[in-house]
Amino acid sequence: MEELFDLAIRQYYSIVKSAYIDFIDYVREQQSIEINSISQLYEFLRNCQQTIFYLDKKKYHFHGGGCSVWISDKQIIAWDFGYRSWLCGIEPYKMALTLFNFNCNLEEVFDSERISDLCKAEVKNGNMTEHLGQYYINLLSCETKTYTFPSEYDSLIIEKNDHKYKFNKTTTLDRFIRKSTKVYKHIDKLDYNFVLVFMKDNVEIGRYLYNDIAYPESAVKIMDEILLSAKLPYSH
Repeated sequence: MEELFDLAIRQYYSIVKSAYIDFIDYVREQQSIEINSISQLYEFLRNCQQTIFYLDKKKYHFHGGGCSVWISDKQIIAWDFGYRSWLCGIEPYKMALTLFNFNCNLEEVFDSERISDLCKAEVKNGNMTEHLGQYYINLLSCETKTYTFPSEYDSLIIEKNDHKYKFNKTTTLDRFIRKSTKVYKHIDKLDYNFVLVFMKDNVEIGRYLYNDIAYPESAVKIMDEILLSAKLPYSH
C-alpha cells in the first residue's frame, strides 16, 4: 500500500476513534452508563430515543449506521460504523471530508474519487477488502505471526470485558486452532480484543488474544459459531 495513503487511512481512523471516545466518555460522565461496544451504543440510543447530542460546541448526530459531528453548521467528521471489529470503514466521501477539515497535510488523498480509486486498487492487490460499500485494511496482508496453541487442553475460557465463558474441548475448537495459521502481529494494538485462555486440569496453560479482524476468515467463521452459542457479540 502507498505509504501516504496508509498514513491517510490511519489519520482518519484516529480522528473517528477520538470523536467516538469523547462521546462514550460523555455518556459515562453525564448518565453513568458504560458503553463497551457498538452494540451497547445502539442499545443506549434505542433506550434514550435520542439521536442528537451536544458536547460543548459539537453536535453528534447518529443516523442509520453511522455518525456525523458538527460545529455550528459545518460537518467536520463523518463515519459509518464498521464490519466486524472495525470501529469504522472507509467511505471515500466521508474520509475526504474529515481529513480536509482537520488539515492533515494530505492533500493528495483529500479527493473522494482518488480515495475510491486507491481503495479499489488495493482490494485487487489483496491489501484491502470491501464490504457493503466500505473498505478495510486487510491486516493479514501486513505483518503476521504464528500462534502455537496448546494441543493438550481440556477447556477454553473466553474473556471479554468483565465476562468469562467456559467451553469444554470439542472438535469445533480443534478446527478453530487448525485454521488459525497466522495472526496479525500487532493484535495487541487493536480495539475490542477477546482473550482465549486454555486450561488443563483447572490450570491455565496458555493465554492468547483474539480479534475477528486479525485472524484468517476460515477461523473467524468457526469462532463466530462458538461465540453465538454463548450469546456473546461476535465483534464490537
